[in-house]
Amino acid sequence: MSIEIKPLDTVCNFMARPWGGSNLHTLLNKRSAHSTNLGESWEVSDLPGNKTELIFGHFQCPVGDFFKSYPEMLGSIIYDAFDHFPIMLKYIDASETLSVQLHPRADIIASLPGEPAPKNEAWYIISAAPGAAIYLGLKDVTGQEHLAKLIKNQKLINHLNRVEVHPGELYYVPAGTVHAIGAGILLAEVQQCSDTTYRLYDWGRLGLDGHPRELHLAESMACCNFAPADTLAHSSLETPDFTINICNSEIITLPSKELYLLMFVGGESSVKNSANIASYHYKIGATTILPASPASWTIDATNGTVLIISSGKTAIK
Repeated sequence: MSIEIKPLDTVCNFMARPWGGSNLHTLLNKRSAHSTNLGESWEVSDLPGNKTELIFGHFQCPVGDFFKSYPEMLGSIIYDAFDHFPIMLKYIDASETLSVQLHPRADIIASLPGEPAPKNEAWYIISAAPGAAIYLGLKDVTGQEHLAKLIKNQKLINHLNRVEVHPGELYYVPAGTVHAIGAGILLAEVQQCSDTTYRLYDWGRLGLDGHPRELHLAESMACCNFAPADTLAHSSLETPDFTINICNSEIITLPSKELYLLMFVGGESSVKNSANIASYHYKIGATTILPASPASWTIDATNGTVLIISSGKTAIK
């Protein structure tokens, strides 16, 4: 069975978080049952128990199931070792600073308890309050014993790289990097399909249930990368897991026969496939997937900004 080649719009899942705010409503046009503490909008997810859906015609289908039914639309993307659609997308609103945390590296997950999945990620800053910052990597920490002592004595904050951020900046956060998103930041997150997070420190905060959230000190120590972190903003990213290009105030025609995920992170933009005359219009906060097609896709972001996410093997510019 063949279907019309058109953008596959996503149906997001909302997540309430103790550090969440209201910017997903007010700045990204999101509507949910949560009026406060709305921290995350999962735009694309193939995680069991939290799968997001795609819209095609009058139907909806979980993203992973859809592409298993239409593998010709994947281009060079392949499912990961956990049999998931490999890329996950979120919008995150931090009204408070998130926990200091890290994610497992692929080279050590076999030695960790449970069934962890590796998670490399990237952040695109959509808006930031004056002076808002992210924390990215450790400084002057000699090893696990030193790190444990800093956490115990509540001095970890003095050994985190604080990076003041501004709208339009893109940062890479590979697995094993100690990190936190600071208060006053709204961002788009691109990551591997994983929800494995190890918390080192949570500022003494209580969860939505009124109890302190769990820390994962042993797992964090095992995963931690003590080498200097990359704290520079990037104009684009090419990683083994995904490629991110920023289309800003311009028109781009994408190479054919590849799948692209688009996050509309500013203004208004439109998308068109050269095989038909239809044009599809999007505002900030939307997400869509452009299936691989023999014809090429064109993005008109003359009045907007779009993140173009593709396989780690795919170069756009």
